[in-house]
Amino acid sequence: MTGTSVAKVIYILGQANKVDREALAHLVSTIGRFLDPAQVIASSEGTEVEIIDSRRLGGAYVLDEIWHRLGIAKAICDAAGGRRPAGEIVERVVFALVAQRV
Repeated sequence: MTGTSVAKVIYILGQANKVDREALAHLVSTIGRFLDPAQVIASSEGTEVEIIDSRRLGGAYVLDEIWHRLGIAKAICDAAGGRRPAGEIVERVVFALVAQRV
């Protein structure tokens, strides 16, 4: 490490008369994932998109879904099966500890 920052090109837009609009739309949607919803709305004024409603989905709910899809819950229950406390209780305690850290 030299301690100096280095610019990294992540996308070349090209000439205005040769722009691939589909690629630009994909780029905008990709960048939009990293912005606050208010910033996305402010940057999209004048477009056909109208946001009617927005709801927050709790991080613990999302993490729980990922936890189950990856099979972590089942693996912990299987490993703790037949022990006291029950495997499901152990799994929920481990999940709570992980969720608190996330």
